[in-house]
Amino acid sequence: MRRRLTGRFAGRAVSLAPCHKYYTSGGAMHFQEPAPLSGGAPVSPGPLLLECARRCVKVKSGVRGALYAAIVLLFAIAALLAGGCLDATVPATETTGGDGAALEAELQGRIEHVQNNAVTLATDIHALINAERAANGLEPLQWDQALASIAYGHSGDMAARDYFDHLSPEGDDFADRYEEAGYDLETQVGNTVYVGGENLLLTNVVRSYTYEQESGEVLEYAYSNLEEIASEAVKGWMESPDHRENILTPFTREGIGIYVTPDGEIYITENFS
Repeated sequence: MRRRLTGRFAGRAVSLAPCHKYYTSGGAMHFQEPAPLSGGAPVSPGPLLLECARRCVKVKSGVRGALYAAIVLLFAIAALLAGGCLDATVPATETTGGDGAALEAELQGRIEHVQNNAVTLATDIHALINAERAANGLEPLQWDQALASIAYGHSGDMAARDYFDHLSPEGDDFADRYEEAGYDLETQVGNTVYVGGENLLLTNVVRSYTYEQESGEVLEYAYSNLEEIASEAVKGWMESPDHRENILTPFTREGIGIYVTPDGEIYITENFS
């Protein structure tokens, strides 16, 4: 008799320290880098929903030339569950089983489906973000395709070079990516200018799998559909104080870029201005 066990899709854990960045009207920029990633270690069984957030704000000088600095402190999510991962709890709606070849074909089909519908997934997330803003008395964010292109570039770069961070291996953050793309739109409310912000998320097409203990053979996979992926992404961000603050900051634009790897990892970058 074969013993069947159920496991969660394993992935990488990251450890992120608080990151702080702000601008003053005098043009000075102060930046504290987050700690490096712990890198590469497999996590204990549990679905992955990895997040971190970053924001930039600058404050213009007030009456009589007095200079006031507005400091926005961001703390990225770390070690909530499973060694630095925030556990995703929405159950998968579809489970498939069969022989190895059929399972692999189904897995690749599911991955290709999410790859081919990444724009739809981004649109769904955008709609849910605006629903959260409406519930909190805020105006909806306009979709900004230039921001979406910047976001997609960062998602693809993280996937290609196997890292998960606001900082690229060269040390560039989202503000550098905005500048490189020639993007300079900002949102001003009174004397405060909201320069930009960024939320990141890493999850997977596969929610869980069942395998045979003796051989390690996978017997079935469980998947989330696009609606569940979008819902869980926004739910996770809204339950995290720093990501929630980005979403509820009086930005006026956002773009979302999603890159899905051949093995089913889903990198999501959300940029604001």
